[in-house]
Amino acid sequence: MYAATTGTTNALVHPAVQVGEASGGKTALPGGVVTYTVVITNSGDYTDTFDLALSGASWPIQVSATSVGPLKAGASASVVVSVTIPTQPAALGDDFVLSAVSRLDARVKISLKRTTTADITPGVALAPVVAGATGYAGKAVTHTLTLTNTGTWTDTFGITLSGNVWQADVPLTLTLAAGAAAPLRVVVHIPANAADGAGDMLSVQVHSGYSSMVTASSQLTTTARNVRRLYLPVILR
Repeated sequence: MYAATTGTTNALVHPAVQVGEASGGKTALPGGVVTYTVVITNSGDYTDTFDLALSGASWPIQVSATSVGPLKAGASASVVVSVTIPTQPAALGDDFVLSAVSRLDARVKISLKRTTTADITPGVALAPVVAGATGYAGKAVTHTLTLTNTGTWTDTFGITLSGNVWQADVPLTLTLAAGAAAPLRVVVHIPANAADGAGDMLSVQVHSGYSSMVTASSQLTTTARNVRRLYLPVILR
């Protein structure tokens, strides 16, 4: 409730506001612009103006007006919120919140939240699934895998190793266009004191930069040899 002056009479008024948007959320390709038409209604019983503010968005966003009104009781006005999806988004979706605040009473406030989604289907493949290699103690062995982006958009894949005892190196990330493939090299350093025939296993895990649930993996085994064999020709007398 708010005390307002109407002409020569003091009256008690009840500011109120409603916001509405029909879509509930929209999807478009990276680089596209998505628009939301938001309707602000003065649901109070006295003429009011409502200030608008955006928050929460990471992607470029703008609203067509920073306020609406004066609106008579029961009247509505529309504004357009425009969201630009980055050409290479860091995530598949982004939220924004549009708030409307009464100028008669700042405590009268309402918010609308929407999620804009990039039209991307991530995917990844890693081959071979199982592989092995042999090397001399004190030397490095390189396992070469093939990483393929089976998704619909350029992706930066995160790469991790686990389960290994021997030191192993791999790039932390690899960026591939949709449908592209590239070698992924895992370098395993065999200890100098490794016994002949000793081995170490590790798991290579790759995940999409858009979703940690989109993964592929490969199991690698490295075996040490510390006996160098010298083969001499056979001489027949």
